Amino acid sequence: MVLEEGQNMRANATADMAAGAIHADAAGNQHRRHLLDSSFERFYSVIYRYLLHRLFDREAAEELSAETLYRAAAAVDRLPADPHRIEIWLLRTATNLVNSHYRKQRLRRFADDRRSVGASTHGPGSADRERVAALHRALRSLRPGDQTVVVLRHYAQMSFDDIAKVLGCRTDAARARLSQAIKRLRERLHSQDSHELQTGDHGG
Repeated sequence: MVLEEGQNMRANATADMAAGAIHADAAGNQHRRHLLDSSFERFYSVIYRYLLHRLFDREAAEELSAETLYRAAAAVDRLPADPHRIEIWLLRTATNLVNSHYRKQRLRRFADDRRSVGASTHGPGSADRERVAALHRALRSLRPGDQTVVVLRHYAQMSFDDIAKVLGCRTDAARARLSQAIKRLRERLHSQDSHELQTGDHGG
């Protein structure tokens, strides 16, 4: 009898613990869902700006931004519990999506003037727009990993600690990746300048 009562007490205690865990998990999910909903516009803006500078295509950036947030909503139980870490999770997911997009579509050409950033190079300020367009072309010519680290650092203004979290590497590795990516970007820009000079000479 005593043994049976002891077993019942343990069973009740286990049930109480399980119920408590379920309630705590539900409360945690509700908190994450609230963070996602209340900060939706900010999260969307961060993701969209990042994707726009990876894709240079507004329509594709909007589509992948929506897909990123849809995946976050579907995985709300696995999201971190604070806004900053959610942002890191979203950028990591967006990075995976854009890299997959490139692999599937093989989009390696500069977008047309209606869908690209700074496409028009006529009128006031055309020299500045030409420089921006040249930078975008050079950035687009880099491999996806180089594009990611450059955009996260110089467009998203992220710290190296956060970049490392997005990339899944150490902070010193993130610094090294950026250094190499910037070196390759400068080489691409120099190559473009040389090509334009040669073309201009032949044309003269």
